[in-house]
Amino acid sequence: MPPNTRSIPKQLLMEYALYLPPLAARRHIKYFWSLDKSAGEILPAVYKSMADGYTEVVFSINGSFKEYYNYGGYVLPQHCNHRTLTIGENIGLFGVRLYPYAILPLLGIASHEVIDHVHDIHDMLPRDLVHEITEAASHPERISIFCRHMLGKANTPPTILERAVHRMIETYGKENINDLRSVLSISERQLERKFKEYVGFTPKHYSRILRFQYSKRHFVGHAKSFAEIALDCNYADQPHFARDFKEFSGMTVSEYWNLVNKPASEEARVIKGLMLAKDQPYHL
Repeated sequence: MPPNTRSIPKQLLMEYALYLPPLAARRHIKYFWSLDKSAGEILPAVYKSMADGYTEVVFSINGSFKEYYNYGGYVLPQHCNHRTLTIGENIGLFGVRLYPYAILPLLGIASHEVIDHVHDIHDMLPRDLVHEITEAASHPERISIFCRHMLGKANTPPTILERAVHRMIETYGKENINDLRSVLSISERQLERKFKEYVGFTPKHYSRILRFQYSKRHFVGHAKSFAEIALDCNYADQPHFARDFKEFSGMTVSEYWNLVNKPASEEARVIKGLMLAKDQPYHL
C-alpha cells in the first residue's frame, strides 16, 4: 500500500483508501479518498448518505452512483438531510473531504447558497480542472492537481471562523456555544453571521450535526446502552438522542445498530464499510 494511505478491510469487497493531503493543504482538506470496484464484484443496491458536517467533492473516474452518473462527479456540501443513493454497475470514485469553510474560497460562493443539495461538479468547478483530474493517471497525481488549484484559491490568512469550526470538530459538537464565543472573543451576532457565510448553518445546528456524526462511532461493537451513548455524546436524554439520530440518518438507533453490527450479507458489509469510514478520526 502506498505511504499515507489506509483501506477498509478486504472482506468489504470494494477498495476504499484514504490519503493524507500535503501539509500546506491541510488547512482546508481533511483527506482525499478513492473507491474502486473490482470486475465481477456484486455491489449493494443502495448506499445511505446521512447528515455530514464536511463538504465532499467527488470525481467520477469509472461509473458512479446512478443518480449522478451523468454529472461526471458531484459536489455535496455539508448537509443536515439524508438520502438513499443507487449504486451503478461500475464504480470508481476519487473524492476530497473538505472543511466546510473551504467552499467560499474554492467556489466563490457563500455556503448558505449551496448546502443541503447535490450539485453537478461542472457547475461548481472549472471544466478543465475536472477533466484534468478525471484523466490523470493516478490518485497521487489527482491529489497534486487539486492541491495546486486549492492553494491558488485559498491563500488568505486563517480566520477566527476556522478556529471556531476546528474547536467544534475537536469537541465533537459538545462545547457550549457561549463558551466558544468567550474563548474566541467574538459576539453572538458576529459568530452567527460568519457561520451563515462560511458554514451555512447556525453554530447550534452545525454542532448538532457534528454530535450526530460522533454518536455513530459508538455503535460498532459497543457494549454501551443507547442511554449511555446519549449521555457520552452530551444529549439531554435518550429520547432527545433518538429524535436527532432519526432526523439526520433516516434510521432509528436500533436499525443503525443492526446494520453495522449484524451484517447479514456481503452487501451489508459493503454499506457498513462505506458509511463508517468517513466517521472515523483520521490520523497517521
